[in-house]
Order: sequence, then C-alpha cells, then structure tokens
Amino acid sequence: MLAGKDQSGTGLNADRAQYVGGDPYGGNACGASAPCVSWVNPSAFALPAIGSHGNVGKGALRGPNLIDYDGGLFKDFPLRQERVKLQFRAEFFNLFNRVNLYNPNVPQSSTTGNGIVALAPSVAGAGFGTIKAANDPRIGQLALKLVF
Repeated sequence: MLAGKDQSGTGLNADRAQYVGGDPYGGNACGASAPCVSWVNPSAFALPAIGSHGNVGKGALRGPNLIDYDGGLFKDFPLRQERVKLQFRAEFFNLFNRVNLYNPNVPQSSTTGNGIVALAPSVAGAGFGTIKAANDPRIGQLALKLVF
C-alpha cells in the first residue's frame, strides 16, 4: 500500500502508507456510493510524516480471495471411417459464477491477464479502501471442430 505522495523527498514516489492503529479492514470507505464494497478502513492509515517512508510493508494486507473454476466438455463424432471426425466442444469460464472482486482502489484496467494486480492502492487516492469492480461473470462458448 503506497502513500500516493512523495513524503520522503526522494523523488521516487514509492513511499508506503503509515499505519496509525485500529482494524485495517472494513470501516465505511464507501459511504453511500453504490455499487461499492468497503474493504480497507481509511481511518487506520495516513500519509507518513515529511521525511519518512511509512511503515506498511509490501503484502501486509490481504485482498479478497479469487476462486475460479473453468471446465469443458468434448465429444468426438467419427466421419468417413474414423479418418475424419467432428468434435463438439462446450467450454465454461467461472463455471460456478462466483463474484471475484478486484483489490481495493485499483482500476479495472490495471490487472494483468492472469489476475495479478499491477498497481498498489494509494492512501492519497480518491476512494481509498473501496472495491468498485469485479472479474468477469460466467462465460460459456460452444464450438464445432473438424479434425482430419
């Protein structure tokens, strides 16, 4: 979790947030805005003092878990004495349609293809501690494939 401002004066803008006490999870980060999930308590964190780097280490907080089951069914239909076959495929992603939330205060476009978040939340950013987006819902696709 980053501070979002260069409080240390190093010019790197990589200062960590300052944990000031209390429960770091929950709180009322969303207020009355919807759809939103309050995940991190903004009152438990602050900007570090000028000249310091903050005390929240990398990986100190956990985001929402990600559970994703994908599945597929395949059926081969032989054609012309089994030299040629027609394959029917049904594939499903997020099979059980579970809501997998993004990490708090991270824009949707900042995730990589494998679900790893490339940016860290910032104490100085607007909406700190809130989750406003989720991964894709269940997706299904059907296909026919001619194999020869």
